[in-house]
Amino acid sequence: MKYNIIKLLICLTTLLISINAHAQDFIVLKNGDEIKSKVLEITQSEIKYKKYDNIDGPTISIAKTNVSMLRYANGTMDIINPNKSNVTNSNEINKDLGENTNLSNSPTSKNHTFVNLNIASIYALDLPKSNKTFNLSANIDFGYFILKNFAITSNIGFGSTKTTIPSSTTTRSERYIMYYSYGVPIYGNRNVTDKVPETNSSMNYYTYGAGFRYYIAGKLFLGASLISAKVSNFDATSCAYFQIGFAGFITKRVAIEPAFSYIKGLGTIDTKSIQGKIGFGFYF
Repeated sequence: MKYNIIKLLICLTTLLISINAHAQDFIVLKNGDEIKSKVLEITQSEIKYKKYDNIDGPTISIAKTNVSMLRYANGTMDIINPNKSNVTNSNEINKDLGENTNLSNSPTSKNHTFVNLNIASIYALDLPKSNKTFNLSANIDFGYFILKNFAITSNIGFGSTKTTIPSSTTTRSERYIMYYSYGVPIYGNRNVTDKVPETNSSMNYYTYGAGFRYYIAGKLFLGASLISAKVSNFDATSCAYFQIGFAGFITKRVAIEPAFSYIKGLGTIDTKSIQGKIGFGFYF
């Protein structure tokens, strides 16, 4: 019995040695082709091997410049000439993504925030062209990204408007006594021109509201908000606010942000305005 066990172990050992002796290596060429082989020697300029299906045949040499890598039977590898197919270059990945390898570092990624400080001016579309209006406001926009490139926003602002109505003339009809006939006044009508002097008016106001922003490619953004404006001694008025802008990043976290908006009054205040603004966005 003992003799039979020893004989079995010798046979298994011989079989394993035979399998190992004939285990195949792979020579991977730059064009992607693979050569089944038994690698014998690697010199400075070439690789010497035998074909796997002809182990007893001649030794063949191949220039290392044509080889991408060697994959051995035991699972190990030797990189001969690195290329994009077998090497992960983190710098190239960063370049392709335009961001860090951790995508959450993008300024517009989920759970990030931003603060935008800007100045703006409004031009009313439905006022007489002869009126001269100057408007300037300072605003702060806050945003929180609930999804990548999509942020909910809130804002506050303070502004001042000055309107100049130029002098004008009006014509009205006036009744007057033309003459007396036997003591009785005879009336007639005549046109009278009145001059209305130039008038100036100004008011201060503050605004507050909430909305959203959506970024396209992390730079162009579209937004919409519901804004309320409060002027002293007047009830607050509401308007719908539609915006398009561009975030030009000068650093990874700071951007110059010009934007244009269309503002539509709601309810009894049916006004239409356009707004231009520019500011700095800080992303955290």
